[in-house]
Amino acid sequence: MHIFLIVGSLFSVLHFSDGDPRKSGRYQPPKPRFEIFDPQGLIVWINADPGISSFTFHGKLNQQFVQYYDVGQWAQTISKIKNGRYLFIDREAKLVPGDTIYYRTVIVRNGQTYRTNAGSFTVQELRPAATQSPMPASGIAPRSATSGPFPYEASAPNERRTKDVRSTATQTDDYEDRAKKGCVNGFSTVNGRKACDGEILFEDDFNGKILNMQNWRMENRFASDPDNEFVVYADFKENIKLQNGHLAIRPTLFEEKFGPGTTSKQYRFAEECTGHRSSRDCIRDTKIDFDMIPPVLTAQITTINSFRFTYGRVLIRAKLPQGSWIFPQLYIIPATNFYGPDSYDSGLMRVAFVPGGPRFRNQLSGGLIVSEGEPLRCSKMCTLTRNIHWSADFHEYGLKWTPEGVWMEVDGEVYCMINPGNGFYKDIQSSKPEIANLWRLSGTRMAPFDKEFYLGLGVGVGGHYDFHNFEGKPWKDLGVKAIYTFWNARDRWYPTWNVNSTMFIDFIRVYGV
Repeated sequence: MHIFLIVGSLFSVLHFSDGDPRKSGRYQPPKPRFEIFDPQGLIVWINADPGISSFTFHGKLNQQFVQYYDVGQWAQTISKIKNGRYLFIDREAKLVPGDTIYYRTVIVRNGQTYRTNAGSFTVQELRPAATQSPMPASGIAPRSATSGPFPYEASAPNERRTKDVRSTATQTDDYEDRAKKGCVNGFSTVNGRKACDGEILFEDDFNGKILNMQNWRMENRFASDPDNEFVVYADFKENIKLQNGHLAIRPTLFEEKFGPGTTSKQYRFAEECTGHRSSRDCIRDTKIDFDMIPPVLTAQITTINSFRFTYGRVLIRAKLPQGSWIFPQLYIIPATNFYGPDSYDSGLMRVAFVPGGPRFRNQLSGGLIVSEGEPLRCSKMCTLTRNIHWSADFHEYGLKWTPEGVWMEVDGEVYCMINPGNGFYKDIQSSKPEIANLWRLSGTRMAPFDKEFYLGLGVGVGGHYDFHNFEGKPWKDLGVKAIYTFWNARDRWYPTWNVNSTMFIDFIRVYGV
């Protein structure tokens, strides 16, 4: 699907499918409704209109969202319909008139994603806990005033009322229930709840006909700081699809899709942009940037809206992409910028990295990134050298993350352990003292790898830092015209791209630890 606005003398929209209401403007996602209870309790809901498959609510009390990746104190994806509605419930929330809830929502309808990034609701009055809703949805039978404080739910007489809550503040009951059945206490949490050691926390085997959009968000944005890969992430069928039980992601040329010379114009994403609006994430102007539009189209998907976890074992069976300056993105990404938004101050984990070109293709790397540039960037990465071409076949890549350290593995073999020692802050103390102090004072010895992270899968090309030590690279890492010089050398690298330039992922699983 086409998602750009092309800017020449006037803004004009590329051809959009008439069947996509998101592009034609016919569909507007519903605003959530709020009900506040006395003495405590909060319900946020939307009607389960035809086509809607999930509703995600992120909320903060009396505090606006500042960072894009801030998920808020309330965070839940609801995919189960109760009496005709998608309900977010927090029975412990205590609010008073005058409180303001700032919120973001994500609604998936007919496979398309719709976001509200700047909503707010101010509490005017509280409902007595045992009254019915003043706003019944069509076809919903009223509940008895004695049936409990939260309408719309049909519970068994002895069912625990907090069992289905997925807010970070209240979800502990299902863990307690599982603990009674032999669950071993673990370190992992999922979306704020406790998890059992060995429990499958997340799984996708990509066996369906279409990507499960309740699990994944499709990234629609330009690559940006700090790595500034030479790509545009978008949801074009040429770049991402499910194929023979695998997720397939491949890079293609921007001008092959939009025509010769289109990389020298201005482009902006429409409402689907998943980056910071009115920033270089969503718009590029060659007159302002002094460089061209990134010349490569590719894809990246993440679980930012559905699955966030702390500690776990991630396994990915994949065949990595080949071709000069192509690389895999098997990422574990910080869910918030708790330790800072810049230069990987909040960290990044790589499950596997192998450059797609002929150099170093026998070297598998994985581990932690703690800064954008060398020598710190790869100081916590591990490398396994074998007499094989890692990208020539499928392998099972793994990363085990605990409060004691990180273990890297491939095909069941652990090849490295990354020990925090007295704290990762010691590694950056001399070069980034302010961030080092933040890690030391505000986190554990695992900081910044002691907060919630989420999964990311994609394919990148080029960029400022990943090919730092490569000879013959046709650009300077921080060159003002880096993309331009890379593009001008396409006769040298593009002939190496072929059918093997596609990354195939068989499955991804996350286990509790």
